[in-house]
Amino acid sequence: MRLYLIIVILVFGTACQLAADTGSPGPDRAFSNTDGTFFFFLQPAIFDPDSFLMEHMKREYGMNVIKKRDQCVGTLLKADKERNTYTTVWNAALAENATPDTVMISPDGAHVITLSNSPDAATVVLYDNHGEVVVNYPLSAFLTQAEIEAAPQSISSVNWQGTHSIDRKRNVLLLQVRRIGPDHSNMDSLKPDFRTVTIDLKTGKIIDDGRKS
Repeated sequence: MRLYLIIVILVFGTACQLAADTGSPGPDRAFSNTDGTFFFFLQPAIFDPDSFLMEHMKREYGMNVIKKRDQCVGTLLKADKERNTYTTVWNAALAENATPDTVMISPDGAHVITLSNSPDAATVVLYDNHGEVVVNYPLSAFLTQAEIEAAPQSISSVNWQGTHSIDRKRNVLLLQVRRIGPDHSNMDSLKPDFRTVTIDLKTGKIIDDGRKS
């Protein structure tokens, strides 16, 4: 019974906590920009209802399994604080093949950036104000293969991220990428060193990779 409850929570839980540029645990996650004018709701891909596990749960427990969703889905909402209402800006299937770890929203809501620690997923994806992909960067766009292999990591993630920000005046994303020396130096997990990669939010082009020549 305890295992059944854990599975139900993992699959169908809807815990959600709104926080500036941070996410909450649970299948559905919510993010906001710094002033709370835009919110982004992230729905991950879900189990195939015809899989063995789902068939077992339907047969044994009479569960009504929701329809399979192959991709993550994102919805950007604009908040009207005076009327306490929300307007959908866009809703779209996301480009990622794994659930992003975090999401950033520009102050004007014109840009949404998803970021992932998974080495097999799109690491940084930039969406425009219609939910269309502007650029889709793998981890190899920011780190060499040797740096990726040397970076702190687990079975399913690479610890490459620092604290990112958006420069509103320059309309750029300032991406903090872990700096890894040729001798695998600067690997102290308590005091990591980062370089700043500058990305143009309109075009998605890398303006500066933060590597000193």
